[in-house]
Amino acid sequence: GLCVGINPIKFLTLKNRVSEELGAEIVNGIPTIWKTMAIKSDLEIERMRVAVTAAARAMDRILDYIEVGMNELDVARQASIFMLEEGADTVRNVQVMSRGEGPSFSSCRALDRPIREGWVNLDIGCTYKRYSSDINRGIFLGREPTKEEKKLYDCRLGVNELLDSYIRPGVAMDDAIMAMKEYVEAAGCVLQKNRGQ
Repeated sequence: GLCVGINPIKFLTLKNRVSEELGAEIVNGIPTIWKTMAIKSDLEIERMRVAVTAAARAMDRILDYIEVGMNELDVARQASIFMLEEGADTVRNVQVMSRGEGPSFSSCRALDRPIREGWVNLDIGCTYKRYSSDINRGIFLGREPTKEEKKLYDCRLGVNELLDSYIRPGVAMDDAIMAMKEYVEAAGCVLQKNRGQ
């Protein structure tokens, strides 16, 4: 119901009527949709490239710009400007999360508060002709990472390298995700559960 915009109660009524009156069944089409979404035309690839490039260049610029004590909202506004300057037509999201102690990836919007010394997480994304990008980077400002933070960072780098080598035509996303989970567990780390999982 959430995917198609139909009220869940009305959806169940429709599902029952299809079953009773037509002898048919409504099935979950999400796996099929995900598979077809993985097939991209040259035009789609070019639009995705523009969106991803705009976000990546903006991230490089904001990493050079950000300092301890800056206001999170000001940094978010500047990241938005950078994405638009780099070719995006719409800013999708800008999150600046100053956590101080411990690398936390929980999501929240930038707040009207100064960026603290320590762990800072940046999550920015933009669109170009309806194709989206999203980049998440964590940095340490004003201090070095602890041993545990370094372990988590190294694990994340390893996951990135694994997925870069694993994802290619013909590989199912479920297999790539399973390989990533196995890598994380072997490294002695724990995956954070996302909402809905």
